[in-house]
Amino acid sequence: AAPGGPAEPPVTARVAAERAYAASRGATRNAPVEDFPSPDDPDLATSGLTGAPLVAQLLGGTIIDEQTDDPMG
Repeated sequence: AAPGGPAEPPVTARVAAERAYAASRGATRNAPVEDFPSPDDPDLATSGLTGAPLVAQLLGGTIIDEQTDDPMG
């Protein structure tokens, strides 16, 4: 504020955080990164895998619990 003019209200922590967030969002808008598969990547379409086997074999994941819609298990 100008000397002798009206004083500006103090900035709250919330307002400061919102301003910082808005400034960071504007600064990080870059062009999207091109993502191409590597020649040694497995081919999901021809693997025939879905669900838990896909996660375990192609992605190297660990299945903790698998729930199916099949009432027979």
